[in-house]
Amino acid sequence: DKGFILSYLAVYGIVYLQPKIAALWKIRNAIFLKAWEFTAVAIAAQLMTLPVSLYLFGQFPNYFLIANWIVIPMSTVAIYLSIAQIVFQKCLPILSVVSYCNEKIICWMNAFLKMITEWPGAVANNLSISLATCLLFYIMLFAIAKWIGTKKFNSLILFLSTYAVLLVIAISSEL
Repeated sequence: DKGFILSYLAVYGIVYLQPKIAALWKIRNAIFLKAWEFTAVAIAAQLMTLPVSLYLFGQFPNYFLIANWIVIPMSTVAIYLSIAQIVFQKCLPILSVVSYCNEKIICWMNAFLKMITEWPGAVANNLSISLATCLLFYIMLFAIAKWIGTKKFNSLILFLSTYAVLLVIAISSEL
C-alpha cells in the first residue's frame, strides 16, 4: 500500500534524520530552537519520502513546509482527540463533544490542504524517476546523513560517488 509505505518512511525520517538535520543549526533562543526543530521534522519527513513519491507519483509538493507548519499540529490534536474518543466511548455526552471537535479539526485541516493545492505552483509535476534512481537517491540520503552524524570520509565518498552515478544516468538519458 502506497500510503503505508509513505507513512512508514516519514516516521523513519523523523526518527532517523530529524536529529541530524536539527543539529546542523545551533540555536540558543528557546523559541527559535523549537521552531527550527519543528521545521527539521518537516524536512526530514519530506526528504525520506521524496524518492518514493517521485517514483510512484512523479510530483513534489512545493509548499510542504507551509503545509506542515499547520498540518502537523492539527493532526497531532486529531490523534489525541481520536484517543479521547476511545477513552470516552461509553460516556456519550463527552464522546459527542470530542467527536465533534475531532471532526472539525480534520475538516479544517483538509480545507487548508485543499486551499494550498490551489495556489500557483503548488506541485511540481512530471518528475518521474526509475526504481534504480529511487534506490540511488536513498543511498545518497543515508550516506550524507551518516557523514553529517560521523564526519567519516567514506560516507562522503559514497555520497559523491552515488551522485556521480546519478549524473551519468541523467546525462546518458538525455542523449
